[in-house]
Amino acid sequence: MDHAPRVMNHYNEKRLARNITISPLDRLKIGIQIASGVADVHSVDFIHDDLHEQQFLYKDGLFKLNDFNYAKPMYVDKNANKTCTLSLSEFGNRRQASLEELQYKTGYKGFTPVEPDKMEVWLMGNLLYTILTDLQVWNKKGYEDQVKRIVAGKRPRIPIHILQRNDPAYAALINALDMSWTYDWKERPSARAIANYLIGELQTITGEEAPDFRISFLDEGS
Repeated sequence: MDHAPRVMNHYNEKRLARNITISPLDRLKIGIQIASGVADVHSVDFIHDDLHEQQFLYKDGLFKLNDFNYAKPMYVDKNANKTCTLSLSEFGNRRQASLEELQYKTGYKGFTPVEPDKMEVWLMGNLLYTILTDLQVWNKKGYEDQVKRIVAGKRPRIPIHILQRNDPAYAALINALDMSWTYDWKERPSARAIANYLIGELQTITGEEAPDFRISFLDEGS
């Protein structure tokens, strides 16, 4: 029976409720799927602009980026040959929670307008954090304290059992988090660079030149 695609958080909720674990290798593959989806959007000079778990649909072992209702084009300064930064007027009314948006909203003195794709890479890191840890970056309690921590350059904690696992797939995702959450957006790698890094790590782990990115998650009828 062919089942309709389901959103990522549906499967996460079902899996956690049933105590079904995901292997580190499958977590790495999901990370690749997320980073590749974001990179594909950026490659055609658009940003998704509404990036969160519910925007990824699962079908046939793959999570694919969905729902482009809020997608926006990225503009290029032809004289400087670089992507235009977002103007201050484009901040403040958005629903997202990237570092730069939090800097602007809290009046951080070091704030500088950011290139939109680099801002979205930070948001991609929020998703990678959830895939790695099964936790959310944002909790309902203590939101203001969380904002202050992130603006000050502190990151959500990675559980000790992951850090002590010494698994190469976990290590790759932790490194991808470091890349996504690079504090200076000018130094932050592109989504494509992060996707390529993760693919390279998967190739090293599996010993396969063209490893399968599909995962064994939950039955699609679940």
